[in-house]
Amino acid sequence: MMEGILKADIFFVVTTIVIVFVAIAVIVAVVYVILILRDIKNISFCARKEIKHISEDLVLLRENTRSRGLRVVHFLEFLSRFFKRNRIKNRRKK
Repeated sequence: MMEGILKADIFFVVTTIVIVFVAIAVIVAVVYVILILRDIKNISFCARKEIKHISEDLVLLRENTRSRGLRVVHFLEFLSRFFKRNRIKNRRKK
């Protein structure tokens, strides 16, 4: 009879230790998932902002094309403004 109680106690101790380790692993995994979701949120915010800027540039290009006609000089001005703005943003980030 004592032998059965001793086996049950060992079983419960081992089970408790395993449950604690599994709970710690789950908590660590949830923290990493939260950090990854935050990064995804920041990336999507930046992408949304850049898409807005690109669409504004395309509207400007379309307006210039309609008003002045398509000239190589205007297209090159558009490209230089676009790349200049990106360089300024990259410098600010550093």
